[in-house]
Amino acid sequence: MRRFFNHPAVVVILFLITVGLIVWAFLPASTETLYREGSTRMQSSNTDEWDRGWELLGEMEQKDPNHPHKAEVEAFRKQYDELLVRRRTEKLAKGIRAPGEAEFFYQQGLRLRQQGREDEARKVWRTLADAFREVKTEDAWVKLAEDALGQPVEAVPPTERRLEPVDAAVAEARRLREAGKPDDADKIERALEKLYGDDPEVRKRLKK
Repeated sequence: MRRFFNHPAVVVILFLITVGLIVWAFLPASTETLYREGSTRMQSSNTDEWDRGWELLGEMEQKDPNHPHKAEVEAFRKQYDELLVRRRTEKLAKGIRAPGEAEFFYQQGLRLRQQGREDEARKVWRTLADAFREVKTEDAWVKLAEDALGQPVEAVPPTERRLEPVDAAVAEARRLREAGKPDDADKIERALEKLYGDDPEVRKRLKK
């Protein structure tokens, strides 16, 4: 065995094989290899895998802009964008604190004003101001309530602008119903009814 491995030809062959393996290991991955690994990671149930998956797909697009997987990569792009939006939303939600008492009632009045229920909004703000005027920690909200009481109704944002997201949700429900998906449409409409059951403008939109 020693004589075999000491033979010059064997040593040269083993050296060439070793060099070849090292070179092969450091060669850039092919387009298909990048797509195969990237798409596999993007289909994982573990969304942490998607970060590396999208990185690999990006490398593939840089390497070969004319690759044959355009449709698949676009679908993965939308999937990854949705993940990033969800992550940002969750991060923001973690930083949201529960409102204090005066803040809660100020926002309640604001909501009533946005719904066009001006008399009820003013009643809430007047009561807030009377209750918390001498509580130093609530000064800012008392001041905002008093400012709102002095604000002309004309300065309130129009209902149409406030309800743009609602109109978009209603339009999506109608689209789903026309597409033969009544259960999905009903789910959206029932959710809107629960959220806006006391808002006459939303009820009017749902009945159209």
